[in-house]
Amino acid sequence: MPRFFIDYVPEEVAVITGDDARHISRSLRMQPGENLILCDSIGTDYNARIEKISENSVEVRILEFCRSVAEPSVKVTV
Repeated sequence: MPRFFIDYVPEEVAVITGDDARHISRSLRMQPGENLILCDSIGTDYNARIEKISENSVEVRILEFCRSVAEPSVKVTV
């Protein structure tokens, strides 16, 4: 499932814009009804479903969220 990074914590609906929106609609050719994962900067994954795709944005509905299993549980500073 495609994974995209966001800079904010979404509510029920999130809007993806810019290069990610173009990648979803043009490169991946995803359609409304397909699922994807959004990841925020605090280690949370959001399972979402595409609701609407326009020329410059993709609107997704958040289905559920959980702690990211891909993120390490230990912080390391070098």
